[in-house]
Amino acid sequence: MKKTILIVAATLATVVASAQTKMWIGGTAGFSTQTKGALLSTADDAKTTGGTFGPQFGYWVNDNIAVGLGLSYSSSDTKTGSASDKTTGFAVKPFARYYKKMDKFALYGELSVGIGSGKHTTNTGVSGASDVSNDSKSMNVNLGPGVQYWFTDNWSMNTSIGLLGYKSYTDVKGASDASGNQVDRTDSGIVFGLDMTTLNFGLNYHF
Repeated sequence: MKKTILIVAATLATVVASAQTKMWIGGTAGFSTQTKGALLSTADDAKTTGGTFGPQFGYWVNDNIAVGLGLSYSSSDTKTGSASDKTTGFAVKPFARYYKKMDKFALYGELSVGIGSGKHTTNTGVSGASDVSNDSKSMNVNLGPGVQYWFTDNWSMNTSIGLLGYKSYTDVKGASDASGNQVDRTDSGIVFGLDMTTLNFGLNYHF
């Protein structure tokens, strides 16, 4: 009887131990800044600063593949002289990763899709002029590399950056047609190269 109990206990311990590193929860954060020079020497440069943060949940499918879901809040503010252009929003971000592990380090490639909504506010900088605000929608797809380091079996940190992606941003009723009616205005395109706006850092607890 004691032998049977020991076998069952050992089996349960093995199952629990394997489950402890099957999933993770964490938080991610990113920050970016960019200055775009004006075409005319008499005009002001445009400086954009932004940031994102939010929780994340991940699940190991096997030793090399993981999938997960993140939520994020983002903010971006572009200032050109006294004028400003600000966007804020929330997004849902499912992702998949392929890992190549090397002891405590791991390299991975990540494919993620972000779908969100928010608000776009413009201030022309003209004295007495009111802010103009409208809702916004966004969608982006990013493919890029990342690196992860485990301090212990339960704690790790990671960083990733976008390499190839597609972005679409829509101002809901943010433009006027020939008849003066308010219509959606969409900007979209493919991004190739290291995109610092998708540089993110994360701290994770594995269980």
